Amino acid sequence: MRSIKLRITLSIVICLIAANFAAGYYIVVDTKEELTELFNAEQAQLARIIDSIIARGISSPEDIASIADVANINEDRYSNSGHHYEKKLAFQVWDKEGNLWMMSRNAPLYPLSAQTPGFSKIQYGDAVWHIFSLYSSASSSWIYTAQRAEVRDELIGLIILDLLIPLLFITLIVIAVVTICVHLGTLPIKRFTAALQERDDTNLASLDTQLPAELEPIRHAVNNLLRQVNEALNRERSFNADAAHELRTPLAALRVHAQNLQLGQQVSGETANAVNKIILSIDKMVHTVEQLLLLNRLDAHRLYDLADSVNLASLTRETIAELPAAALSDYDFELQTPTSTTTSRDEASDEASDEASEEEWNEAVLSIRGNHNLLRNLVRNLIENAYKYSAHNTAIKIAIEISDKYLTLTVIDQGPGMTDEQKANATDRFYRVSDRQQYGTGLGLSIVMRIVTLHKAELSFNDNPDGHGLACSVKFLR
Repeated sequence: MRSIKLRITLSIVICLIAANFAAGYYIVVDTKEELTELFNAEQAQLARIIDSIIARGISSPEDIASIADVANINEDRYSNSGHHYEKKLAFQVWDKEGNLWMMSRNAPLYPLSAQTPGFSKIQYGDAVWHIFSLYSSASSSWIYTAQRAEVRDELIGLIILDLLIPLLFITLIVIAVVTICVHLGTLPIKRFTAALQERDDTNLASLDTQLPAELEPIRHAVNNLLRQVNEALNRERSFNADAAHELRTPLAALRVHAQNLQLGQQVSGETANAVNKIILSIDKMVHTVEQLLLLNRLDAHRLYDLADSVNLASLTRETIAELPAAALSDYDFELQTPTSTTTSRDEASDEASDEASEEEWNEAVLSIRGNHNLLRNLVRNLIENAYKYSAHNTAIKIAIEISDKYLTLTVIDQGPGMTDEQKANATDRFYRVSDRQQYGTGLGLSIVMRIVTLHKAELSFNDNPDGHGLACSVKFLR
């Protein structure tokens, strides 16, 4: 559906154009009619003036020159001696016996019209003439006055054009004024839309944008909806935090009791296996609780200190070193970082000089601004997600790459990879790529996505360029 602004503007413009067309049509028709009446009146008046001259004895037919000269003046110039339209006007005077008493030089030698009083039209030469016939009883003569049709058409056209051009000009001005007024009138709606687009789950404050009276109910309704959504989210976050917090103590007690059972007495192999499974299940629940608490903190705390200088290479090494011993023994973790020999120091950082050591160069180039603890969780979740879905004794490669504006961290595994649909849903909460995977909560990538958003970075999933598997990349601004 078209915008309100466009619909209002088009409606007003269409109505204005239609009204001006109607007005223009009326102007054309009425002007033609009125000017035709005026020209006819002039012809009739001229005929009566000639009749009056003859009737008052100012001249007699015998004294009147038979032919009246017509000034030969070019149409593109004016003269004090006359006007070029004179060539397009003519007259004749005939007596009742059919003798031509008087005529203009451009009139024919035969009567311009039949001896019938009134108005008529004839074709004379290559032009059409409007004729007025008048019988004078005083002088017993027929008086004919003529005017070429093109004179009337030209004058009518010029007068109509003089009337329509201002109308068109005014129409364009009105359209421009309407467009500007509609634009200014819809600015509050634009500001309201912009303010609404800024709202997300981290900012559900009421909208204070001033709106016209007609739109105030919409603002109140939206603010009421934002308030309800904020309350619902707060209730959800509070429930998640409370539930996770309350679960930590009983889970810790369960693990202690299971370990006591495992260590305190001799148990059969089947019982020992069951106890181990209980401990693993408890560990999984504890991990889920910890993930829920972290996700809840990420959602609840809207302001984080993102001013730490974090060296991605050092952070990744520390994170790998803190992994469980079983993971370190079952997988081959490889960290690839750029060196000062592969990237120009001048391009990489103004802080690192040509004489700087490799460590100084790495500290200057491989560092980003962010929250150290959040970035540690991000790297840990990516690495854990990589080895969870990879077979034992496979390589987990972590690569850090530098470009002009970005520092990219990529974790590459050799697992089953993901389909396009799975990549699109991977960051949803509790979404798990494989139901057969026993370890994992479906929260790791949700946490990663939240941390990525807070750091204004970009998260992407791609296929392993070296074969099967997944390459998960986070691109940070340098």
